[in-house]
Amino acid sequence: MSKATILIRQATKADGEAQRAVTKAAWAGAYTHIFTPQEIDAIFSEKLKIEADWHKFRKERIGFFVAELGGEAVGTAGYALLHDGDGEVTSLYVHPKQQGTGLGERLWLRCAAALRERGCRRMMVWTLERAEAVRYYEHMGCKLVARGGFRAGEHVEAARGYSLDL
Repeated sequence: MSKATILIRQATKADGEAQRAVTKAAWAGAYTHIFTPQEIDAIFSEKLKIEADWHKFRKERIGFFVAELGGEAVGTAGYALLHDGDGEVTSLYVHPKQQGTGLGERLWLRCAAALRERGCRRMMVWTLERAEAVRYYEHMGCKLVARGGFRAGEHVEAARGYSLDL
């Protein structure tokens, strides 16, 4: 796959269903050793309440980016401002069929640029401690700065907060 065939753009409300499908597919591919298929279905059908310790640090959700390939959404990333003036990548998901192509890095860099444009000097990102994403964020130069928890119903998972200077 050529990077030139990928379009990364600001998401619109019309992208919501496609973003949700990409996110669910990414969860189903990446978190099978953490959550059962039933838990994942319950999370995405909103039958299971989720809570994350780090949500309290968010001041304002700014938006999302969508990555398209041939007019189809294959990736999504969200970003927000934190109360301390830093930014946060709130989500970064690539459809399993497109993982390993550099698409995640392009979404990551787009979020970093958008946060820099808003005057952020650092950005945070959180991930589950048992997720493969730990290695990805460390590879991207992020430093572990916090620990927390993520709850889906009664299921509790340890999480890591990473910071990257912009």
